[in-house]
Amino acid sequence: MKDKENLKIATTIEQSKALIEMGVDTNTADMHYRILDKNNIARSVLSLGYDGEDDTTIPAWSVSNLIAMLPPLIIEQEKYVYTMSICHPVMTQAKYRVVYHCGQIYSSLCQSDNDCLIDSVVDVLDWLIQHGYKDLIKKTNDK
Repeated sequence: MKDKENLKIATTIEQSKALIEMGVDTNTADMHYRILDKNNIARSVLSLGYDGEDDTTIPAWSVSNLIAMLPPLIIEQEKYVYTMSICHPVMTQAKYRVVYHCGQIYSSLCQSDNDCLIDSVVDVLDWLIQHGYKDLIKKTNDK
């Protein structure tokens, strides 16, 4: 059912690996996947908490933790303030939107629209890192 897919609460294994490749600190992960091998069939189990990597553990991030990592605003050219907004599909006609917009010049710095909120948040984190805003990403769940 498509509606259940839209309610993901944590990054997928693929998204987690992509975040790690982007340089997101694994100490900010608040969940983890444990890879189990039973009768030569690999499967993963998502659990709360993350204490470090081993051969069977992959860090994961909850949607709420990723949102908390996003900077609430970005100031450009010392005068334009871009504020972060999250829009429900009712507002955007069927997509979850994460956007940094500036009311002063009616412009968006970055925007991602997806069927699932966590996908939009991961896209925006990727955009921020790729465009030199990594230092604005908050550290959460520091150990």
